[in-house]
Amino acid sequence: MTTRPVAVALLLFAATASAQTGAWTTRAPTPHPFTLGGACSDGASLYVAGGADAAQSTTLARYSPSTNTWTMLAALPQQTAYNQAQFAGGKLFSLGSLVYPPLPGGPPRAADPIYAFDPGTNMWTLLPAQLGLYRAVSGALGTKIYVGSGSDNAGPLRTDAFYELDATTGALVPKQSIPVAVAAAAGAADPVSQKFYLFGGGFPDAGISNQLYAYDPAGDVWSRKADLVIGGQPQPRFGASAFTLNGTLYVAGGASGPGARTRTVFAYSPSTDSWAQRACLNVEHQYGQGAATGSKGYVIGGDPNANVLEEFDPIASGESPNLNCIGGTGGGSGTAGGSGTAGGSGTAGGNTAGGNTAGGNTAGGNTAGGNTAGGSTAGGSTAGGSNAGGSGTAGGSTAGGSTAGGRAGGTAGGTTSPAEPPPGCGCTSAWGLDAVLGAALLRLLRRRRR
Repeated sequence: MTTRPVAVALLLFAATASAQTGAWTTRAPTPHPFTLGGACSDGASLYVAGGADAAQSTTLARYSPSTNTWTMLAALPQQTAYNQAQFAGGKLFSLGSLVYPPLPGGPPRAADPIYAFDPGTNMWTLLPAQLGLYRAVSGALGTKIYVGSGSDNAGPLRTDAFYELDATTGALVPKQSIPVAVAAAAGAADPVSQKFYLFGGGFPDAGISNQLYAYDPAGDVWSRKADLVIGGQPQPRFGASAFTLNGTLYVAGGASGPGARTRTVFAYSPSTDSWAQRACLNVEHQYGQGAATGSKGYVIGGDPNANVLEEFDPIASGESPNLNCIGGTGGGSGTAGGSGTAGGSGTAGGNTAGGNTAGGNTAGGNTAGGNTAGGSTAGGSTAGGSNAGGSGTAGGSTAGGSTAGGRAGGTAGGTTSPAEPPPGCGCTSAWGLDAVLGAALLRLLRRRRR
């Protein structure tokens, strides 16, 4: 008489364990390291254009999912990085860039050119329109491309500017400003809902956002959607990748703070205005790009895995969703028996950077050496609990709404607010966002000088 409930429970557990959370597969590596560049899809193939790689910032390459191969195409007319790329009206467009070299002693500046590439002739054309943005977001709906956010030359290196580019005429028209000025956000257009989505990014001197906004071209209006909160914990991200599949928006990778890259993947449903977590990426991708072809989504390059291309199958079952998939890979990097941090160095109070992933805790399990002191122990991610990285808010997010090192001062709405970081976390005030983005720019400039 007692076996039936147990059997039912086991069946329910098995059904839950096999739920379709999606699965990621590593595909052919990019022909050159790709980060801080543009990527898009023509519906059948992927394209990567530009990017912050020393000798390859003029590169244009096309990926064929059917053959799992890359083909080099005509180089961009000028060195291009921090740009966006979209395919519309039968052509590929490279939008915006970073001026190189910068003026002596001057700040980074946005470049104006918009280039159009014709796959039929394998040639680039310079458009008369001038954009003047870099590290923006973009998406295409029909023959219209939407681009904005990021940085311009007006300061303070964040902008709420938003534009529509007509792929058939080349006309660039200002549209309704974005409700927030952020940089290093994630953006994607959804052909099902006919809307453009902007998620996350960094506020000027105010930390990182977990907010989602939708733009409706029909009414030229923005609306705020559900903040990204999972299990009561806000999930701010910057430098993440985004794409849409079958009417669902996916946000993958990025970082929740300085040194806190993550493999997390989240899915947003416009019909229910709600978020859910999906299978984790195999490796970390920050400042990469997302795109989709057919029934598959892709995340391309980014730090620290600039040659890695990952393919997402939404109806498969991969690594179980895990908010702690920070660092490491799905297979784990720890040793059987698990001593130390499974391939990552623990941060003060946070989940280990490479530690508490699905593969991060070693095959030996949660051994005494398996988690770092103060890492993903009880209190590391408790609702409102306190860890070594800072006190959780009343809303239950640890250390201000982020794992990996933590930070005091998370708000009930989920967006982080300025606060001093915990000692030894390697952070600066307000998450050190400008320092992080500045470091990426510095790497680019150093590469160019070689």
